[in-house]
Amino acid sequence: MVVQSQMVSRFWSDRSTSEGASEGLQAEKGPRRRVRYFFAEPSVRMTVCATLDRASQRIAPLLAEVGQLSQTQARVTANALTFGYFAALEQWYLDGANRPIADYVEEGMRPLRSIWPPSDHEDPA
Repeated sequence: MVVQSQMVSRFWSDRSTSEGASEGLQAEKGPRRRVRYFFAEPSVRMTVCATLDRASQRIAPLLAEVGQLSQTQARVTANALTFGYFAALEQWYLDGANRPIADYVEEGMRPLRSIWPPSDHEDPA
């Protein structure tokens, strides 16, 4: 697991294209080229999912502390948020990164907004 975590860390820090890379990889620029490893490499995907699971386990108690969600609701909500973000990123990648990532996150997370009470800081939409 440590080796896989190091692989993910190197993945994000490596912004150069190796000399042996295929033409397809050289044609991909910026974040899309790096993000493909999350979805194309099973060991990297497994590590990312494990990391998301740990993040969700840390977020759930914080959501439950507020008192508006039960422990079960907080766990489900935390998983929906963490894995939902990853799913939005994957859809951005699958669509060819034609739109900003933020558009995909906004669209993908929209169904989850109903669980949050309205706030004074939110624009009505």
